[in-house]
Amino acid sequence: MNSVNSNSWLMTKVNDDVPKEPLMVKVEKEELPFDDESYSLPANPQTTTQVKVNTYYNDIITFHEIPDYDYQDYDIYDDKDFEKYIKDIENVVRQSREYRLFVDYLRENMDMNKCSFFENVSNKDTFKIKIQLHHSPLTLYEIVRTIFNKRLFYHESLEIEMVAEEVMYVHYFLLVGIIPLSETVHELVHSQSLFIPLGKSMGNWEEFMEIYKEFIPDETKDKIDSMRTKSLAYDSDSNLSILEQSPVILQLPGDTGEGLYNLPQINSIEDSMMNRISEIRQNRYQLPVDPSVADNSQHSYKSKKEVMGR
Repeated sequence: MNSVNSNSWLMTKVNDDVPKEPLMVKVEKEELPFDDESYSLPANPQTTTQVKVNTYYNDIITFHEIPDYDYQDYDIYDDKDFEKYIKDIENVVRQSREYRLFVDYLRENMDMNKCSFFENVSNKDTFKIKIQLHHSPLTLYEIVRTIFNKRLFYHESLEIEMVAEEVMYVHYFLLVGIIPLSETVHELVHSQSLFIPLGKSMGNWEEFMEIYKEFIPDETKDKIDSMRTKSLAYDSDSNLSILEQSPVILQLPGDTGEGLYNLPQINSIEDSMMNRISEIRQNRYQLPVDPSVADNSQHSYKSKKEVMGR
């Protein structure tokens, strides 16, 4: 540590009710209690004001008034910035210790370690199988939006941590719908290829809608009304047909249907597979009937129209 100069300058500021003293006080080296470049000590026995020793700079800037911190991290009136704000609240919730404890409790005590559609798919004995907790019918995004609207209306703090705290509050009172899904089923739900009927999720989400009814976005209310209608006409077999195993038939170049053809090149097989996958996607992940394939009727699936007509 470098030694202090023999003559150091101390900056002092006294209270208004104490007679003014010079702003700069000269102190000899032997008067300094520590051999340090920067520290604090009482400037005057009559006051509690601290003085600062600084030997690095010759010029010292004094702030008589510190401005209030009024910088805003987000502009909630800008659509792009507002979406980022909501997403950041979601991330704070999901990464919080409270949310992890909530998830652990549901897995250990509420039998949420197996898929609701495939009960034999469970991660109870292995972590290789992923069972994800899905918010339904209200998504986490919609829950955050609703709570934000309520806090904005009542002029409550809109700090990310404060909004996230209320989001976790409704989680701990189980005012949200939660359903465990395997990874594949979860992806199908997000792509709207699989429907989760109302009443299949755990949690009193209807109570949440009653409490926050004035602040739920209109598009969310319309979605819930649509889900009520679909739930009344819900057909389990039709809904789950997308999860049934069906053979995927490829007709390779040179195939006459008699099982006699020359072995195709690897690129021909890849092209045929990619074309077939594209057809399945365009057909909403249902296997389309290919009339050019011999005896196709033996391998065809039950179409959605046939199932709905039963």
